[in-house]
Amino acid sequence: MENEMIRRAQLYGVIKKLASVSDGDPLKDALDLAFGSPDGADVISGARRTVTVNEDWLRACEEVLPHFDEAIRQSRSLIKKDGEVVRIDRAKRPSKDSVTHLCRHSYLIKNITKEGRLLPEEIYITENDEDYAVYENRFLYLALSYASSFVKEKYDAVTAAVRESGVRMRVDRSSTRGDRSVSYRLELSETCNGGENAADLALQLTLKRIRAVMNTLSADLSLPLMKKAASAPRLQPPVVRTNIIKNNVHFAGIYDFYTFLCSYAGPGFTTRNDAAEGTALSARSSDALKYVAALQFFIAYQSAFDGWEDSAALYDESEDEKRKESIRQKRRDAEAAREAMARGGMTADEYIAVLESAAADLTREYERAGEENSSLRKKEREQADKIIKLTAERDMTIDKMRKAAEEAEIRIAQNSARIGTQYAEEAKRRTEREKEALDKERLSWQKEKDLLEARLRACALIKGEDESDVDINGREDFIELERQYAALKKYYKEQWARAKKRIRAEEFRNRKSQDGEEKS
Repeated sequence: MENEMIRRAQLYGVIKKLASVSDGDPLKDALDLAFGSPDGADVISGARRTVTVNEDWLRACEEVLPHFDEAIRQSRSLIKKDGEVVRIDRAKRPSKDSVTHLCRHSYLIKNITKEGRLLPEEIYITENDEDYAVYENRFLYLALSYASSFVKEKYDAVTAAVRESGVRMRVDRSSTRGDRSVSYRLELSETCNGGENAADLALQLTLKRIRAVMNTLSADLSLPLMKKAASAPRLQPPVVRTNIIKNNVHFAGIYDFYTFLCSYAGPGFTTRNDAAEGTALSARSSDALKYVAALQFFIAYQSAFDGWEDSAALYDESEDEKRKESIRQKRRDAEAAREAMARGGMTADEYIAVLESAAADLTREYERAGEENSSLRKKEREQADKIIKLTAERDMTIDKMRKAAEEAEIRIAQNSARIGTQYAEEAKRRTEREKEALDKERLSWQKEKDLLEARLRACALIKGEDESDVDINGREDFIELERQYAALKKYYKEQWARAKKRIRAEEFRNRKSQDGEEKS
């Protein structure tokens, strides 16, 4: 939980820093008045279960870990001999046992050379195998397995015992001093549903120790020696204290630890419920919250009006000035030390210490400046690369626009020529169509005129070619004949329509009567 401790220390440092920079805040008097008054709707409530782990079993687990490590390093084993009779051509390395077996089983000898050498057909071959499943290793595996299960069980029980925890706070303050009014409201809540996150700092540190023990035990169980011991038959209690377990200090410590765990009773921790209901802000909490309120007002003004660029630039300038002043102060200290050395008011060792401190600060400043220069050069290269890319893109865009303009001009010229040709052809076709329509209309009028003249001549209403030869009375009679013809035509249409209706009605009746006869 070092990170949690570091975080708390850093947050407290932020509050201390806010307290130092809030002295010149224009809102300081109004905030002092608002948070300094006991009047206010401040409510703080919270609940938490405090779990305290017993140190006896945890300390015993931590103290036995070196014994496990040393006992595993000693890695005891037995040499186990396995043998079999194989053909002579498959024999690799005969041994003394091979000769002894051949003497006892002489029937394996098939031939004897002239020189007196024995030529067996088969021979006994032994292989030495190192067996790690000795009693002590099996005991180590038993103790490690039991310890790992015990610690994990306690860890799960502790984390489960931490019930839901959380905190709620509501602050409502306001003040008026002179022409400035301040109103501040804050409401927050946080809930954690059990588990390690709901634990307090002390319990988190303890849980970290338990996790460290669990990780070490798990790592020991994953070692090759313990894997080989795990493949052997599991050792069943009670454990026999062999000479090694009794006399070896590490095995003796592991045996005492194993006995302690087997006889341990109880949950291994105690619990206490903590609750806070309706608690008011303390003076120290009010001061801390006042500085936070000043920061929040600063953020509000920055966001609403000023923006962040100017403040960022001012911060960088102030940091640079602090570094420059630090360098100047180191130089002044070095000069003062040199003068004191000359007067005899400072020893050589003290003078060297001052110079070394100044040199170390200057070296750090030089390294920081070098890093900043490297960063600036890198940014400059990146900007230069971006400028080159943008310039290339701009040139490519200009070329594309120029080619597009040229192609557009060519298309416009082609379209203009094509449109002009199409317009001329369309105008010519329209003129021809209009001429054909006029000719047709002229022919139609001529036909009607000829027909009318023929009718007039047939009726002897026209005597000659001139208009003076037309009989006026005969024309009136012709018009009367045309009117009568039109009336007779209209009468004929009406009578024909009535006749068609009668015919259809008679056909419908006849068809209906025929259908009825067929059904009957």
